[in-house]
Amino acid sequence: MSDPYKLDIILSNNVIEEIKQRIIKHHELYDSKISSILWEEILYKSLIKNNLKSEWNMGGHGVGTDVKCEDISISCKSGIIKGKKIKKLNISSYRTTSLKTIEEKINYLDQKHEDVIFSLVNHNNEYKIYVFVQPQVGQLLWKETKGQWKSIDNKTWNEFKIAKSMSDQFWMNLSLDHWNMWGVKIYDL
Repeated sequence: MSDPYKLDIILSNNVIEEIKQRIIKHHELYDSKISSILWEEILYKSLIKNNLKSEWNMGGHGVGTDVKCEDISISCKSGIIKGKKIKKLNISSYRTTSLKTIEEKINYLDQKHEDVIFSLVNHNNEYKIYVFVQPQVGQLLWKETKGQWKSIDNKTWNEFKIAKSMSDQFWMNLSLDHWNMWGVKIYDL
Protein backbone atom coordinates (compact mmCIF):
# COMPACT_ATOMS: atom_id res chain seq x y z
CA MET A 1 0.00 0.00 0.00
CA SER A 2 1.09 3.61 -0.30
CA ASP A 3 3.14 5.16 2.45
CA PRO A 4 1.24 3.97 5.58
CA TYR A 5 2.39 7.03 7.53
CA LYS A 6 0.85 9.39 4.98
CA LEU A 7 -2.36 7.35 4.89
CA ASP A 8 -2.61 7.63 8.67
CA ILE A 9 -2.30 11.43 8.32
CA ILE A 10 -4.81 11.59 5.47
CA LEU A 11 -7.33 9.49 7.38
CA SER A 12 -6.61 10.84 10.85
CA ASN A 13 -9.37 10.89 13.46
CA ASN A 14 -10.00 14.56 12.64
CA VAL A 15 -10.43 13.88 8.92
CA ILE A 16 -12.67 10.88 9.61
CA GLU A 17 -14.81 13.01 11.94
CA GLU A 18 -15.08 15.76 9.29
CA ILE A 19 -16.15 13.21 6.66
CA LYS A 20 -18.73 11.83 9.08
CA GLN A 21 -20.16 15.31 9.79
CA ARG A 22 -20.41 16.10 6.08
CA ILE A 23 -22.27 12.83 5.45
CA ILE A 24 -24.67 13.63 8.29
CA LYS A 25 -25.29 17.11 6.83
CA HIS A 26 -25.89 15.60 3.39
CA HIS A 27 -28.58 13.29 4.77
CA GLU A 28 -30.19 16.09 6.79
CA LEU A 29 -30.77 17.87 3.47
CA TYR A 30 -31.21 15.05 0.97
CA ASP A 31 -32.65 11.57 0.75
CA SER A 32 -30.36 10.54 -2.10
CA LYS A 33 -27.27 8.44 -1.64
CA ILE A 34 -23.82 9.99 -1.94
CA SER A 35 -22.62 9.67 -5.52
CA SER A 36 -18.98 9.27 -6.53
CA ILE A 37 -18.62 12.97 -7.37
CA LEU A 38 -20.08 13.98 -3.98
CA TRP A 39 -17.76 11.51 -2.28
CA GLU A 40 -14.79 13.17 -4.02
CA GLU A 41 -15.94 16.58 -2.80
CA ILE A 42 -16.61 15.38 0.75
CA LEU A 43 -13.14 13.87 0.93
CA TYR A 44 -11.44 16.90 -0.61
CA LYS A 45 -13.17 19.42 1.66
CA SER A 46 -12.50 17.26 4.72
CA LEU A 47 -8.78 17.16 3.85
CA ILE A 48 -8.63 20.94 3.22
CA LYS A 49 -10.45 21.64 6.48
CA ASN A 50 -7.67 19.72 8.23
CA ASN A 51 -4.93 21.75 6.49
CA LEU A 52 -3.71 18.92 4.28
CA LYS A 53 -2.18 19.86 0.92
CA SER A 54 -4.85 18.60 -1.48
CA GLU A 55 -5.99 18.99 -5.08
CA TRP A 56 -9.30 18.14 -6.73
CA ASN A 57 -10.51 18.87 -10.24
CA MET A 58 -14.31 18.78 -9.96
CA GLY A 59 -15.69 16.99 -12.96
CA GLY A 60 -12.21 16.09 -14.15
CA HIS A 61 -12.04 12.59 -15.48
CA GLY A 62 -8.34 11.83 -15.34
CA VAL A 63 -7.38 8.18 -15.28
CA GLY A 64 -7.31 6.86 -11.74
CA THR A 65 -6.75 9.93 -9.61
CA ASP A 66 -9.73 11.92 -8.30
CA VAL A 67 -8.10 13.61 -5.31
CA LYS A 68 -4.44 14.17 -4.60
CA CYS A 69 -3.36 14.67 -0.99
CA GLU A 70 0.16 14.98 0.36
CA ASP A 71 1.46 13.55 -2.96
CA ILE A 72 -0.78 10.47 -2.73
CA SER A 73 -3.12 9.87 -5.69
CA ILE A 74 -6.54 8.74 -4.51
CA SER A 75 -9.29 7.20 -6.60
CA CYS A 76 -12.70 7.77 -4.97
CA LYS A 77 -15.22 5.03 -5.58
CA SER A 78 -18.63 4.27 -4.23
CA GLY A 79 -19.23 0.62 -3.56
CA ILE A 80 -21.93 -1.72 -2.38
CA ILE A 81 -21.83 -4.85 -0.25
CA LYS A 82 -23.34 -7.92 -1.90
CA GLY A 83 -23.75 -11.53 -0.88
CA LYS A 84 -25.41 -13.43 1.90
CA LYS A 85 -22.88 -16.16 2.75
CA ILE A 86 -19.76 -14.43 1.49
CA LYS A 87 -19.92 -10.64 1.73
CA LYS A 88 -18.20 -8.87 -1.17
CA LEU A 89 -17.42 -5.24 -1.86
CA ASN A 90 -18.64 -4.55 -5.41
CA ILE A 91 -16.90 -1.68 -7.23
CA SER A 92 -16.80 -0.60 -10.85
CA SER A 93 -13.61 0.79 -12.28
CA TYR A 94 -12.01 1.51 -15.65
CA ARG A 95 -13.67 1.30 -19.03
CA THR A 96 -11.39 -0.58 -21.39
CA THR A 97 -13.22 -0.27 -24.73
CA SER A 98 -10.26 1.35 -26.48
CA LEU A 99 -8.14 -1.72 -25.77
CA LYS A 100 -8.94 -4.49 -28.23
CA THR A 101 -7.61 -7.73 -26.72
CA ILE A 102 -8.06 -9.22 -23.27
CA GLU A 103 -4.27 -9.17 -22.87
CA GLU A 104 -4.19 -5.40 -23.52
CA LYS A 105 -7.03 -4.87 -21.04
CA ILE A 106 -5.35 -6.93 -18.30
CA ASN A 107 -1.99 -5.22 -18.85
CA TYR A 108 -3.74 -1.85 -18.55
CA LEU A 109 -5.52 -2.89 -15.35
CA ASP A 110 -2.24 -3.97 -13.76
CA GLN A 111 -0.61 -0.59 -14.42
CA LYS A 112 -0.51 1.88 -11.54
CA HIS A 113 -3.20 4.52 -12.16
CA GLU A 114 -3.53 5.65 -8.54
CA ASP A 115 -1.75 5.01 -5.27
CA VAL A 116 -4.83 3.94 -3.37
CA ILE A 117 -8.61 3.55 -3.68
CA PHE A 118 -10.98 5.04 -1.09
CA SER A 119 -14.37 3.36 -1.45
CA LEU A 120 -17.28 4.88 0.46
CA VAL A 121 -19.90 2.26 1.26
CA ASN A 122 -23.32 2.63 2.87
CA HIS A 123 -24.44 -0.79 4.07
CA ASN A 124 -27.55 -1.03 6.26
CA ASN A 125 -27.37 2.74 6.88
CA GLU A 126 -23.82 2.51 8.20
CA TYR A 127 -21.01 4.18 6.30
CA LYS A 128 -17.49 2.81 6.04
CA ILE A 129 -14.45 3.73 3.99
CA TYR A 130 -12.57 0.80 2.49
CA VAL A 131 -8.98 1.76 1.63
CA PHE A 132 -6.91 -0.52 -0.58
CA VAL A 133 -4.63 -0.81 -3.58
CA GLN A 134 -6.31 -2.26 -6.65
CA PRO A 135 -5.48 -5.97 -6.78
CA GLN A 136 -3.24 -7.17 -9.61
CA VAL A 137 -5.16 -9.35 -12.05
CA GLY A 138 -2.57 -10.23 -14.71
CA GLN A 139 -1.52 -13.48 -13.05
CA LEU A 140 -5.10 -14.78 -12.89
CA LEU A 141 -6.75 -17.08 -15.41
CA TRP A 142 -9.38 -15.18 -17.42
CA LYS A 143 -12.28 -16.94 -19.15
CA GLU A 144 -14.57 -15.47 -21.74
CA THR A 145 -18.21 -16.14 -21.01
CA LYS A 146 -21.39 -14.72 -22.49
CA GLY A 147 -20.91 -10.96 -22.61
CA GLN A 148 -17.87 -10.75 -20.31
CA TRP A 149 -14.47 -11.96 -19.25
CA LYS A 150 -14.25 -13.34 -15.70
CA SER A 151 -11.56 -14.34 -13.26
CA ILE A 152 -11.44 -15.54 -9.65
CA ASP A 153 -8.53 -15.34 -7.23
CA ASN A 154 -8.84 -18.63 -5.35
CA LYS A 155 -6.69 -17.41 -2.43
CA THR A 156 -8.69 -14.28 -1.62
CA TRP A 157 -12.03 -15.26 -3.19
CA ASN A 158 -11.98 -11.97 -5.07
CA GLU A 159 -13.83 -12.01 -8.38
CA PHE A 160 -13.18 -9.77 -11.36
CA LYS A 161 -14.98 -9.21 -14.63
CA ILE A 162 -14.86 -7.04 -17.70
CA ALA A 163 -18.43 -6.46 -18.88
CA LYS A 164 -18.65 -6.10 -22.66
CA SER A 165 -22.13 -4.58 -22.57
CA MET A 166 -20.89 -1.78 -20.28
CA SER A 167 -18.06 -0.35 -22.42
CA ASP A 168 -15.82 -3.22 -21.27
CA GLN A 169 -15.95 -1.85 -17.74
CA PHE A 170 -13.79 -3.54 -15.10
CA TRP A 171 -15.65 -4.72 -11.99
CA MET A 172 -14.18 -5.93 -8.70
CA ASN A 173 -16.05 -8.11 -6.20
CA LEU A 174 -13.71 -8.18 -3.23
CA SER A 175 -14.23 -10.70 -0.43
CA LEU A 176 -14.71 -9.03 2.94
CA ASP A 177 -14.30 -12.39 4.66
CA HIS A 178 -10.71 -12.46 3.41
CA TRP A 179 -9.94 -8.73 3.61
CA ASN A 180 -6.72 -9.31 5.55
CA MET A 181 -5.33 -11.29 2.57
CA TRP A 182 -5.70 -8.41 0.10
CA GLY A 183 -4.65 -5.54 2.35
CA VAL A 184 -7.71 -3.41 3.04
CA LYS A 185 -8.08 -0.93 5.88
CA ILE A 186 -11.62 -0.26 7.02
CA TYR A 187 -12.72 2.99 8.68
CA ASP A 188 -16.10 3.17 10.42
CA LEU A 189 -17.96 6.47 10.13
